[in-house]
Amino acid sequence: MSLFSSDQTVHPRRSLVIFLAGLWVALFFLPVHPVVPAPPPSETYLQKKFQELDRNQDGRLSREEYLAAWSYDRKMGEQRFQEVDRNGDGFITLEEYLKDVQDRWKKKPANQPGKP
Repeated sequence: MSLFSSDQTVHPRRSLVIFLAGLWVALFFLPVHPVVPAPPPSETYLQKKFQELDRNQDGRLSREEYLAAWSYDRKMGEQRFQEVDRNGDGFITLEEYLKDVQDRWKKKPANQPGKP
């Protein structure tokens, strides 16, 4: 018995059966991988990123240096700058930067991949 009739068209009922069989195989036999949270970025990696942002290499990020990384959403960058600059001196130190990333990583839902 052929899946095709003599005029080489697929019989609708057989198409449905083949589709449902394929769907059943996909749903029940393909492995399901649980979402594994990504590990937090290492302190070395974060220090490197901080140094890349610190264009004048004075050991702290000015508002302009920080916002350069937020060119796609300056309003959000302004908000984040205020949050990260914990002592309100107008600069972000490496310690403030590390603390912010670590705190946000702890609050990130386990099923959300990528950076916080």
